[in-house]
Amino acid sequence: MGRWLIRLTIWIAVIGWLVRVFAELSPAMQQRWWPWIRRGWMVAAVACFAHGLAAMAFGHCGSLANALRYTGMETRRVFGVELPESLYVNFAFVAIWLADGVRTFQIKTPEPMGKLRHCVWIVMMFNATVVFGPAYWSPAAFLAGIAFLTLALKGRYWPDDQ
Repeated sequence: MGRWLIRLTIWIAVIGWLVRVFAELSPAMQQRWWPWIRRGWMVAAVACFAHGLAAMAFGHCGSLANALRYTGMETRRVFGVELPESLYVNFAFVAIWLADGVRTFQIKTPEPMGKLRHCVWIVMMFNATVVFGPAYWSPAAFLAGIAFLTLALKGRYWPDDQ
């Protein structure tokens, strides 16, 4: 059950992020659906936090040392460099997403994420997918990244005023 909880919570978080990303492709869509987008963003943030808790509890037996060791092994497997401390970057990201979820939930008018926030989320999602996700997720993450960058470069995603 623990493995399914780990997977379910991250799927909810990723779906919430993708909904936000694609809703911002159309300002009219973002305006119309903003109440649902901001609620979904909060749910995604809470799901990401729950994913971290579930991973620590069920994946690492509640041990930070186990989590650091596993993170180091996985980063060495994928990148050839052992980076156990990168786990702290994940913790920081979860805290940032939770704070951003609360802030976004309180905003009544649509507010695009902007370039910096999008870049942070893309890097974290891609890194987590490649390092911790199943092998079949890596091509999907790569294709999603290419699609997003294509939209961004065409100017459809990041208008000049952002």
